[in-house]
Amino acid sequence: RYLHREAQEALAERTVGALAAFFRDNPYRLYMPVADLTARLRGVADSGVLAFILEDGERKGRVKRLGKRLALPDRRVQLPAGERELLERIEQAFRAGGLAPPAEEEVQERLAVKAPVWERLLGLLLEGERLVRVGERVTYHRDFYDAVRRMVQQVLAERGGLTVAELRDRLGVSRKYSLALLEHFDSIHLTRREGEKHVPM
Repeated sequence: RYLHREAQEALAERTVGALAAFFRDNPYRLYMPVADLTARLRGVADSGVLAFILEDGERKGRVKRLGKRLALPDRRVQLPAGERELLERIEQAFRAGGLAPPAEEEVQERLAVKAPVWERLLGLLLEGERLVRVGERVTYHRDFYDAVRRMVQQVLAERGGLTVAELRDRLGVSRKYSLALLEHFDSIHLTRREGEKHVPM
């Protein structure tokens, strides 16, 4: 397939424009899903052409791609001073929880954050991967999540499997956390369940 240079440039500009428009409409978002961009450009470029435009844009530094998410290279979320401080306090609350972090609603209540602000700031921390939600009621700070993931990978390499009870004992936490973690690792295909054990994929 061939694409005229002028058509390529026009599509590239339209792609960057669609990204910029998305972030104007969603000022607290760090990334735009590729699916959203595809929907916005439906009828303008098919999936193959769009993939080429994105690859070329990434090479030229016009867009950033992380899996199924897109960003503009110089994009920064601008928070008011009060919200910046609150964002740091929310992150610190989960970091302080360590391997047994508090529930999201507990942090919201403790810091007295109104629902709309809470949703924006928590979404920003999750999308920026400073926090990792591993279960419906279990959210880890990235530092502790990464530490647990490395430990689980090491145990899997050494022993070939791990039960919920064994992870609970190794972490010194309640079953709620070890179960949520292993079910999460199953969901991202780091592990799979065989009977009581979770084994490498």
